Amino acid sequence: MLKILHRLCFISSRLGTDTLSHHAFVYLAAVDVLLQDRTQAEEFLRDIQPAEIGQIPKHPLDRSMDRYFLITAEHFASILHTFAVKELLAPAASPYLSIDGDPKMFQIFEAAHCVMLAVLAAPHNIKYAVSQIEPYAGLLFQVFPRLLSPRQFRFAVKQLVRITSPPSLISEQRPLLAATLLEALHTRVKRADSQRIYGLPEADADGSNTEPMSEQSALVHALIDALPFLSADELENWLPAAY
Repeated sequence: MLKILHRLCFISSRLGTDTLSHHAFVYLAAVDVLLQDRTQAEEFLRDIQPAEIGQIPKHPLDRSMDRYFLITAEHFASILHTFAVKELLAPAASPYLSIDGDPKMFQIFEAAHCVMLAVLAAPHNIKYAVSQIEPYAGLLFQVFPRLLSPRQFRFAVKQLVRITSPPSLISEQRPLLAATLLEALHTRVKRADSQRIYGLPEADADGSNTEPMSEQSALVHALIDALPFLSADELENWLPAAY
């Protein structure tokens, strides 16, 4: 069923899968079934992997299939072996994480960021995550706000702080990483643009449209979103900075 939906993704991506309730039900039900078998999930992802893995294809149809792959791969990041992540997920996402991307393809960029966040959050990928979090965080700050919406940026920062704060295994190896991320965020706030960001669609979790916010507002909201994941001592240090 997922392979059939893969072939039809050029249609569903234009209509919006969130507006097609039956499509969403079938898709998520099939994903739930496949999540029970790691081997079958990996074989499926290899079957639908991008034809030009590691680069952005020129044809819109191929890019639509890349987006389907990324959206689907996000669901399986938590069960795939780390070597499969390195061979499949990371190379497929990497070209869409570039700072030189076209803003018109922001939906694929956001799908790629979601894949990377899912990979970094998987407990069994800790060694890979420790080596990738800092480069990814640096990239995140470079592509926002041109290639990422405020909503996606806030989500990414929140996830990074969550997976680098106690009691995560990453925090045991890199105890200052969460504080470093917040410090970079706080520094960026001071020189951020206060003009509202237009051009990238925004939506709440329920799909309703929201008012555009400025880069500065998005950064402050990202800082506030991250506070619940900090330790008590760190929270005491960062609360004044959020107000």
